[in-house]
Amino acid sequence: MLEGLVVEDWSDDGEAFIKAFCAERGWRELMLRHDRRNETPKSPRGGYTFPLSQLRLELDRFFREDRIVILFEPKSPYDDVYSVNVLFQDDGDTAIAEIVGPGFDASDLQRGDISPHEHITLRANGFAGGIRTAIVDRTWVSDSEYRAGVQARLVKIAKRHGLPPEERAGRNFLESTGHTVLLTHLDSYVPIPDHFLSRIFAELTDLPEALTRVSGNRGACVVSMSFLGEDRLTFWDVVWPRLKYYL
Repeated sequence: MLEGLVVEDWSDDGEAFIKAFCAERGWRELMLRHDRRNETPKSPRGGYTFPLSQLRLELDRFFREDRIVILFEPKSPYDDVYSVNVLFQDDGDTAIAEIVGPGFDASDLQRGDISPHEHITLRANGFAGGIRTAIVDRTWVSDSEYRAGVQARLVKIAKRHGLPPEERAGRNFLESTGHTVLLTHLDSYVPIPDHFLSRIFAELTDLPEALTRVSGNRGACVVSMSFLGEDRLTFWDVVWPRLKYYL
C-alpha cells in the first residue's frame, strides 16, 4: 500500500500531526480517499490529490457525511500504468479480472465510468502455476471501443477539475500538468504485459484463503490494485460487496 494515514475526525492535535508527518517526507500535497461501512448510492468522489494548505477544507466535507478519510502520499491517478480489479466468485474455482490501461485509474473500474479494456477469466487455483495454468479466457477491446473510452476519460478529467466537459479541456489539463501517460496511448489498447500478470498472480495465490482466516468473511470479494510504475504494485481495496452495499 501507499504510505499514509487514516483520519476519523478533525482536531488541532491531529492537524499538527498530519502536517509534521508530511514535512518529514517532503510532501506538499496528499492523495485523498475515503470510506464508510454502509455505502451510499452517490458517494462523493475521492482518489485525487490536493495541496496540504487545503487540509481542513478537504477533510471537513467528508466528515460531514460520516466518513473516514485516508491520506496517502501524493501519487497522481493520471500516472497509473494499469489498474486491475479481480473478482473472486462464490464458487471459489474461478476469478474474473477487469483491466484498464495506461493513464486510466482504479476509479474507472470501481465507479463503472469506463468499460474495462480487457477481461480475463482465471482459474483461481492456477495462480501458483503461472499464466498458462491460470488464464482460461482473455479478450480486449477494439481500437474504436478504446478510443471511445479515451474520450470519456478525458471528459471525466476535465469535469473533475471544474473545466468544460470536453475532450480538449481534459487533454489540455494533462499537457499543462505534465501527466502525459494517457496522451501517449490515445489510439489503441496495449494488453497488460505477461510480467505484470505474473506479479499479480504471485500476490494473489493464497489470498482468498488468507482473507477468510483473517476476517472470517466468506463469499465473493473484489481486490483492486494499480501498477504505479514498472515495479510498484499498489493495492487499494478488498471489498465483500454483500457487506459494503445494502439495498
